Amino acid sequence: MIECKRCRTNWWSLASPIGHKEPMVTLIDEELLQYAEIWAAAGHPHAVFPLTPQELIGMMSGQVMPII
Repeated sequence: MIECKRCRTNWWSLASPIGHKEPMVTLIDEELLQYAEIWAAAGHPHAVFPLTPQELIGMMSGQVMPII
């Protein structure tokens, strides 16, 4: 899995939707839109940061939809 991920990205992190060499489909659960602030991880338990759902959508060019 790591070898495959390294060929598609330049990252060792776990399945980040940001930083890929090629575009990828990113789905965002519409339930996140109910919150004013959400938290995202940046590859380490001590590297988390707050952002709004709209910022997340913009960063990832994600498609918002119900995730069941």
